[in-house]
Amino acid sequence: MSIENSERLRASLDKALDGVEGWLELPVAWQLHEIARRFPVSNEATKIVEIGTWKGRSTIALAKGLQAKGEGMVYGIDPHTGSEQTRLIYGELDTWNELLANLKAAGVEDCVVPIRSTAHAARPRFEDKSIHLLLIDGSREYNEFREYIEDWETTLTDGGILVFRGPFQPGVYRVVREGLLHRRSRFRKPIYIYERSGEMLMLEHHIDPPAWTFRDWVGLRVVATQYGARNSTRRLRRLVPSVFRRRAKSTLNGFLKLLSRAAPGATAASKRYGG
Repeated sequence: MSIENSERLRASLDKALDGVEGWLELPVAWQLHEIARRFPVSNEATKIVEIGTWKGRSTIALAKGLQAKGEGMVYGIDPHTGSEQTRLIYGELDTWNELLANLKAAGVEDCVVPIRSTAHAARPRFEDKSIHLLLIDGSREYNEFREYIEDWETTLTDGGILVFRGPFQPGVYRVVREGLLHRRSRFRKPIYIYERSGEMLMLEHHIDPPAWTFRDWVGLRVVATQYGARNSTRRLRRLVPSVFRRRAKSTLNGFLKLLSRAAPGATAASKRYGG
């Protein structure tokens, strides 16, 4: 894709997200846009399931990517009553009507199917081996995230893509180490996607997984190193004055970005997604 087309698509995404409330910043939204536009390659129309839509920022990013691709549908699943954390901030809420209005204003309602449900209750609506891309952006708690994986792994096609945000949240990382990044897992080719405003992990699903490769091992080491670095940063935060913490964080972020690009495949992924 030319630089001119890339800038045009990014400007279109920025406009579509204008006024849509949420925590997803434009650089991470652009990464999701490009994942939807470029992955996966299939002879079938791309089917994306998103767990956790809130008011639609990530949903719109995925849908705009499919529009740029020329085909596909996003199924956005959320009960629209907020998480425990958001209810503590906002009180009781209902985001359903805001989501619908945001999808319409962004011009993506024709390629999004909103589903008002918990992820667990919505699972029977989808056949096994029918989903090309699964984005998990719901709870980061261990039990809930493990349930997402256990419920939805079988919906992924051979070669389908799993993407989730917040890979270094303790509950999420525990599931990653226990169920995703090991030799007996059905997931391969871990790619860490770094942006200053957010991080994601992308994995490729295989029904009959190939042998564990050096690339898989390097990807695992990159993830483990970054998790360890963040734990060290948390401990440092309690001991070091804020001015020195900011300098250390800036240096650490630069190091982690270089490290992620040192893994086979990570550099290419960063170029593909505009990193």
